[in-house]
Amino acid sequence: MPRVKNQRRKLIHGRIFIELTLETGEKLLIRPQRVKNFNKSPETEIDSDLYQQLEEENWRNQLYFRLQRFLKIRPRSVQETRLYLQQAKFGPPNEKREKIITELLQELQKEGQLDDQSFARWWIQQRRQGLRPKGPRAIYAELRQKGIDPTLATSLIDALSPEEDLILARQLLEKFKKRQKANSRWQQKAAAYLKRRGFSYEVIRKIVALQSQKG
Repeated sequence: MPRVKNQRRKLIHGRIFIELTLETGEKLLIRPQRVKNFNKSPETEIDSDLYQQLEEENWRNQLYFRLQRFLKIRPRSVQETRLYLQQAKFGPPNEKREKIITELLQELQKEGQLDDQSFARWWIQQRRQGLRPKGPRAIYAELRQKGIDPTLATSLIDALSPEEDLILARQLLEKFKKRQKANSRWQQKAAAYLKRRGFSYEVIRKIVALQSQKG
């Protein structure tokens, strides 16, 4: 069995790891407190059971580092993060991968790096801003696609202001109207446009009628 040729401490993302270099040239990054029977002495001979532990620990840590970069881009839902890990091009075989992924997700949730409620609130805020905001129905569908629990998604959507819906729909329709030629089908096209943006029938009816009165 291979021996440990060299080992050194590394500080990564504020955590201390040990990088083991085996006599075969393979490098394994571990948290020693997570590996049973690990001997910190140089020239430690690694039997097959210990090697499997070290290999699994190395896979886990490599996935963890990938996740830190992934999570820095923007907030993520738990489901988004799980899919990202499942699609990673490296790591353990599938039977071990799911076990490691589940443990990683639980750890990130415990640390507060993953929180579906915080993510959902952020997502809603983003979708209500910008040049092309979306209505409640569209946002709810997106939250469900991101794996947000339907009860949580419904409660957050229900808390949205109906008055704000009217304001956003009016802003969208004013821009839409400028791009359209005046004809008898304008109201039909306007209603279809707002429906695609996720606004309710009641909001669409009020805003289209208001814009039609303005001419």
